[in-house]
Amino acid sequence: MFDLTLRYRECGAECREDWLRKLACENGVPLAEVERAAARLGEREDFGRLVDWCEGPRCDYRSSRKRSIQSRLSDCSVQVHRHF
Repeated sequence: MFDLTLRYRECGAECREDWLRKLACENGVPLAEVERAAARLGEREDFGRLVDWCEGPRCDYRSSRKRSIQSRLSDCSVQVHRHF
């Protein structure tokens, strides 16, 4: 069995919680979702299936977030044009 603490530190995290936060942030997935998936998959999968899950197509948070931001920006531009 390998030492997971060393793996976390190799990736720039001090502990598992830091690693989960980093995965969530880098992939645009809510931390609560990553924590649930991590609990379901287990600690041994932190560098395997959990990473795949965060980066995979099942996580549509990035595209929906992008659409949400784009729609807010277009709403803002419409309001700006109306004022000028």
